[in-house]
Amino acid sequence: MPIRECRILGQIGSRPRTWSGKLATVGVFNDGCLLSLILSAFAATATCCLGFCTLTVAQSMQAHLQSPKQVVETYRRMDANGERLTTSGWKKGNAFFLHPGLPPRERVIGVMAGEIIGEATVNGDKAEVWTEFDFLGKVYPTGRLSRALGGSPPVRGPVPSSSKYRLVLVDQHSNSGPKEEAGEGVSRWKIEDFASASMVTVDVAIRYLERLRDKSDSQSVKKNADQSIRELTALQKGRPREAP
Repeated sequence: MPIRECRILGQIGSRPRTWSGKLATVGVFNDGCLLSLILSAFAATATCCLGFCTLTVAQSMQAHLQSPKQVVETYRRMDANGERLTTSGWKKGNAFFLHPGLPPRERVIGVMAGEIIGEATVNGDKAEVWTEFDFLGKVYPTGRLSRALGGSPPVRGPVPSSSKYRLVLVDQHSNSGPKEEAGEGVSRWKIEDFASASMVTVDVAIRYLERLRDKSDSQSVKKNADQSIRELTALQKGRPREAP
């Protein structure tokens, strides 16, 4: 099997007509009593308005909650574009996972093409989303591209493949578990199983190999990278090229 995130509209204003009406019915107050009444009425109005604002913002955020499919689409877009190959991008990608992890010391990159994100199957606070793609191979830190997928007889990429993403609905402010365990609040879908390796497009893999080749002092790495670039370019053009 391949490798596998209150603006208050309007104003909190006074209501002079209502207050003046109340004052007229209760009679004459001294200055201190009048000020106390006005401040109390203002505080009650402000509290009501702020409560309404908080409720409105929460409802708005819930309305814009990404669906499980949208979460996977957003994650796969950033990962396929190679964003997780950088330190800042890795941290950004961690936000999609229920249990984020550290980047690997020895980075192995999956290479794929033609990815399609399927529809989500939702059951309460759990969901599953399948993706389909052609798995081409893996790029190693040595610059070598391996298209061998094992099996008997051995299989070489590209190979039609699929991957399952399991998601859980959790409170936005907690990674502790499902929504009912995390408490009330604005929720979002998170991917349960952490992906320790990136799965990128052919273009991204070629650019990665070019940088690896140009920065390396090893002639072996440079040679491997050049060979891998030629092979990926041929695959991209639809002409699989056997490695010598």
